[in-house]
Amino acid sequence: MKLRDVENAFKYRRIPYPKRSVELIALLAISCTFFLFMHTNKLNSRLKEMEVKLQPSEFSALGLTGNHISGHDAGKHDDINTLHGTYQYLKSTGQLQHLTSAQVNNTPRAQLDTLFFNRVPKAGSEKLMELLKLLAKRNNFQARRDSEQLLETILMDSGYARNLLKTEILNCTTANSYTKHVAFVNFAAFKKPWPIYINLVRDPIERLVSWFYYTRAPWYLEDRVKSFGHAYKVPSMEWLQKDFNRCVLEHDPECVYEQLETGNLGDHRRQTLFFCGQHPSLCMPFNSLEAMQRAKRNVEKRYAVVGTWEDTNTTLSVLEAYIPRFFAGAREEYYAMQGQMESVNRNALRPRISEESRLMLSRNLTHEIEFYQFARQRLNKQYIAHQLERDRSLWGQNVHVPRNDAEEGGHYQRTPRQSHNHLHKASHDHQLAMPGKKIHLEDDEFDYEDDDDDDDDHEHGYNLAADLLNNTKKAEVDFVFFNRVPKVGSQSLMELMRRLGKINGFVHARNPGSVKETVMMPKDGQKELLGDLLTRQKPHIYSQHIAYINFTRFHLPRPIYINLVRDPIERIISWHYYVRARWYYNDMKAKLGENSIAMPSDEFLDLDLDTCVRNKDPHCTFEQMQIKNPVGDHRRQTLFFCGMNKKLCMPFNSEVAMQKAKRTVESEYAVVGTWEDTNITLTVLEHYIPRYFRNAKVAYYLGEERLSRVNRNNVTRIVSDETREILRKNLTNEIEFYEFCKQRLYLQYAALNNGKRFGEDDYLLVPEHQNGKSDDYDY
Repeated sequence: MKLRDVENAFKYRRIPYPKRSVELIALLAISCTFFLFMHTNKLNSRLKEMEVKLQPSEFSALGLTGNHISGHDAGKHDDINTLHGTYQYLKSTGQLQHLTSAQVNNTPRAQLDTLFFNRVPKAGSEKLMELLKLLAKRNNFQARRDSEQLLETILMDSGYARNLLKTEILNCTTANSYTKHVAFVNFAAFKKPWPIYINLVRDPIERLVSWFYYTRAPWYLEDRVKSFGHAYKVPSMEWLQKDFNRCVLEHDPECVYEQLETGNLGDHRRQTLFFCGQHPSLCMPFNSLEAMQRAKRNVEKRYAVVGTWEDTNTTLSVLEAYIPRFFAGAREEYYAMQGQMESVNRNALRPRISEESRLMLSRNLTHEIEFYQFARQRLNKQYIAHQLERDRSLWGQNVHVPRNDAEEGGHYQRTPRQSHNHLHKASHDHQLAMPGKKIHLEDDEFDYEDDDDDDDDHEHGYNLAADLLNNTKKAEVDFVFFNRVPKVGSQSLMELMRRLGKINGFVHARNPGSVKETVMMPKDGQKELLGDLLTRQKPHIYSQHIAYINFTRFHLPRPIYINLVRDPIERIISWHYYVRARWYYNDMKAKLGENSIAMPSDEFLDLDLDTCVRNKDPHCTFEQMQIKNPVGDHRRQTLFFCGMNKKLCMPFNSEVAMQKAKRTVESEYAVVGTWEDTNITLTVLEHYIPRYFRNAKVAYYLGEERLSRVNRNNVTRIVSDETREILRKNLTNEIEFYEFCKQRLYLQYAALNNGKRFGEDDYLLVPEHQNGKSDDYDY
């Protein structure tokens, strides 16, 4: 027989299989297909339920989840001054459905093509002036300003004002802008046509501090001497070395803010004066209610836009929308020159103000602060009105779908150089991978880029909905802080991040183990920890069992916050049996040696949860509003999101702590996931923090067998329905917070497809490894 014949014989040989084996394989294939179908169908049904409950039309515009604050909190200033709070207020009072941009647009009232910027000192006016210079070339108008003066003339007599209008403001026959430090001027009183009024405001406390150190800055003194020579008297060294905190606390005359006094015009402490007008008897009394009310009326009636650099993107968007003749392309020009813009007239030598000084100032600036908050609320209202009106025109009166900001007067395209908080220079563009194009927001504000073909945005990957729920853009430093909640599967995520570090080029570190975790930390301890974390080589991820720390409180850049949550009842069950597993103490002894906890008694180890709850054992009682729990069972999941305020955050199952935790999640956390929705969590992490979590699903499923068993306790027992019901009644606010976090996660996920549907790849990414398990907890 030839060799070829032998090869053919083997090649075409029929290999018989037993009939039962074939049937078994077919049965397994059908079972797997049916299981995957049911799993996908179940998750789709869950999303549909969430869409019905949460009404995406309420959230898509502003990235809200409906649980940010309770109804009775909606009117608080801390909430209503944000874009989110303003939206909630308008919605709760019934104004939202009738709101139009025409109601808050004063530009049509202008009677000539002049933009008048009567700039408030220390509100960032120099930056806006630089922007106007750039826009003047783009939009074909003249950007003018008054001549530099040793002393600014804020209040004028009628003769001076009439001359200013005639020779400076109204002497240009073409489109122009004019900028000057001056209080509001009533053009009608001089029988002159109205210009387009604009201005900027700033937090009154920050303005005072800024002015105090601005006039003491070496470069400021040098500039004054150079400009005015001997006419400018250089202050004494004693005056230049003053500290603002001491000045306030020691009641130095320079830092005393006497109510209704009419002096001290030179330190520009009255922001309201620039909106109140040229009436010394009415507008000069410091922190006056009457001056504030007059200022509010003038803003409502005469100002096209009053913005703030504290809400950069909202301010630029509103300027573009309401004054397109002058501000078309404002965002493009601003972000293209952001580096230069940020350094304009900025004092890098300004020390920090103490909390004690801040509190004292807030008590003396009540009406100044109220006016500032009013101006921000109006700005937010203008932004919301424009967005809603545009969406109604594009999608019908009853549908709200977020779209690009193609303003009147043309379409604008953002440059690749995008923005973050204007006070910080760190760039995180590489961390924000939204489907299609990248978008950047800061705080609660909106900032879009636009296609030339606006109608195609919705279909070609433009994803505003996802961006509105993305807090990664708020990060000001390139590291992820995983302040992990106990018993939620944090060990599995840490192992996954360790593996991803090798793939994506970052380092994962965790705090060294100890017998007792320091969840609540004193202020000095927080400072020391943050100082250590911010000086480590970046990029990196750090994990620790610790309550949320507000980095901005210490004037430090924000990290990218992430966390996991779990059903509170399951966490209690898990913890109960976790600390009764003998391997737990053996493992601790191996790691900590003599410092470890001794093995408890058999009575403790054998105590089941049903008996513990039924007998009201101290380990299993859940006293409402209890501050200190002697058994240290980490029963407060909200604590890890509420923060370091013991009085506010420690009371067990507290509604106040829950609301604070919700606000923190909405404003600070990039992603809060759960292993109960493994695929959704991994997908959201991949898309919202791609710098660190790119390829997370592949890495997870390739090592699923190992990752799903990290720190897992196999001795967990069945818990009765009666015990679960008792726990449920005692964990009401903890459960509400957990449900809130899941809703937000679903919205983040749904937003990746603009809320249409789940992607098939999120269930069938690695089918040969996918077995439907979602039990990745350290039981």
